[in-house]
Amino acid sequence: MTENPGPGDLDTSRAETVTRLRAHLERLNEEQRQLAARQQRLEGERRRIRDTLRALAGERPARHRVKPGATYTLLREFKSQHRSPEGFDAPEALPWMRAHGWRTTATNALGAISAALSVMANDGELEKLRRGRFRDADGPWNSDG
Repeated sequence: MTENPGPGDLDTSRAETVTRLRAHLERLNEEQRQLAARQQRLEGERRRIRDTLRALAGERPARHRVKPGATYTLLREFKSQHRSPEGFDAPEALPWMRAHGWRTTATNALGAISAALSVMANDGELEKLRRGRFRDADGPWNSDG
């Protein structure tokens, strides 16, 4: 004869199932966050490669074509044109950026460029020489041999 589970057994089984399902859902959510972050990194890398190829081909963004968010695009072009072991800093980049159509809504334009240069250094595009001074991470001065 089969015993019917009591009400307490059903509650325990239901609670365990809910706990397992919630844990599984949290794992799925974390996986999805990781995939979204990876996709964003890949899109950024694709954009950097396209921008670098354009800069190396000598294409300059037209003043009227510069869009909001063009900070990194223009900094990559600036970087490709200012390759030296001594590097560059935000005060050197700012006039060049403005001459190439860069506009910002930031109250501190120099700070916006400095922050973008730091992000590029953290991403491995630039080498930080000292506080606020950077150079191209792929320059010939970084080659072994």
